[in-house]
Amino acid sequence: MLLKQEDFKYPTAEEILSIKDLIPDISSFNFKKINTFQKFFAGELSLEQLHRINNLHHWDICLSNRFGKLMQTSYNALTYYKRGVSEDFKAKNSPILVNTFLFEYYAEIFYYFFFSSLDIVAQILSLYYDPLSNEKKVSFNFDFVKKYSFNISILIEPFTRLEDARECRNSFTHRFTPLMNDSRSSFDNEENVAILGVSYEKRYDYNFILKNIKESLDLLSSLMNYLKQYLKSDTENNTFLFD
Repeated sequence: MLLKQEDFKYPTAEEILSIKDLIPDISSFNFKKINTFQKFFAGELSLEQLHRINNLHHWDICLSNRFGKLMQTSYNALTYYKRGVSEDFKAKNSPILVNTFLFEYYAEIFYYFFFSSLDIVAQILSLYYDPLSNEKKVSFNFDFVKKYSFNISILIEPFTRLEDARECRNSFTHRFTPLMNDSRSSFDNEENVAILGVSYEKRYDYNFILKNIKESLDLLSSLMNYLKQYLKSDTENNTFLFD
């Protein structure tokens, strides 16, 4: 069926408002912008502290931008699903097929922005505690959580609870696309006996993806709320970072 260009429509303000309660607020650390060079020449900061505070501010802007893209992607995915989709792509209706295509498109992009956001959070925490850390070796992975969970125990819970989200991300990124109908055969060769399995269509169902998107966003929102409170209370290390 021919998809019509006029059916590719962005969410309206009314549609976004109707799903706004389904998506939690997520914001960056909001580190205060200060004149670090002025503080340095006044003898209030060392060069290392200048580097740390200045770069934390710029990383926080990067995180805010990433959160903005994550939120827009989430709004888009939920809106296109709410407009009506056809999980088997057999609908003979251009708007429904367009909604289906766009839901799958934004669902896949969601996991990129979600885990990219977590990696930037990891960059900020790493820089916060170690201004000389190598950003090329930082990501929100087990090694990072293990290193910092001694101080920030909350990191363990979201890392553990993100197993389904990581599986979705890895499937979209490295494997057969999980929202495509998968009719691939299987082949086993045990004890020199070859067995060919013919598969019926299988795929992640849309409700699973929707539920996981919402759970992941709730988890990220809770994590950021905790981290912001934690850093604001860390008066030993947060000089000049907050009002």
